[in-house]
Amino acid sequence: MTFILMVLSLSFGIAVADVKLPVPLAFRTAPNPQDNYCNPLRPPACVDSRFGFCISDDDYPVDHIQAAVEYSELAKKFSYKTVPREESVRRPVRLSQGNNCISTNLLLKPIQMPNLNGNWRVIVQDTKGIIQRERIVACSRPGDFCHVPEHPFGGCHESRCSQKFVVGELLAYDPCAPSRGVFVDSFKMQSACNCLLSRSKC
Repeated sequence: MTFILMVLSLSFGIAVADVKLPVPLAFRTAPNPQDNYCNPLRPPACVDSRFGFCISDDDYPVDHIQAAVEYSELAKKFSYKTVPREESVRRPVRLSQGNNCISTNLLLKPIQMPNLNGNWRVIVQDTKGIIQRERIVACSRPGDFCHVPEHPFGGCHESRCSQKFVVGELLAYDPCAPSRGVFVDSFKMQSACNCLLSRSKC
């Protein structure tokens, strides 16, 4: 009788050992957020530090953009951002020095840009006749001292070159939500380099 009970106990123990019990939540390993997750806030590798967005990208999703544009009624009406191709190809560059602030004026083709909320978007380019170019005026040396002969402040002041921005709209695509298709989004771009005056201690 004792032998039979021992055998049953051993058999029961083996059976329990073969059962895969669930791991308690407190001991579970958290999933890696980088695995199979598209983070719209993560800057792409193609970012140009001079402008804060991409002007070239070897991984530009041409096929996805073409498919999204093909079935978009909005894209068919999107013509007000188109510029003459001969002007967009030249990409003129000009250095200006107003108020002792040197700036670079050029026409760029944005490829990827962060919108006003910091979410990165792919910009629709050269698809179905859509040619989107933006005139950029970037400070060559932001933060440098500048001089204005006549200033509104009495007493002491200081002046520095400051980058100015303008908000513009572009036809865009969200790689993290391809089902949205193409849509118009708002982006901040460099528009001027001004001499900024401020009060200072004498």
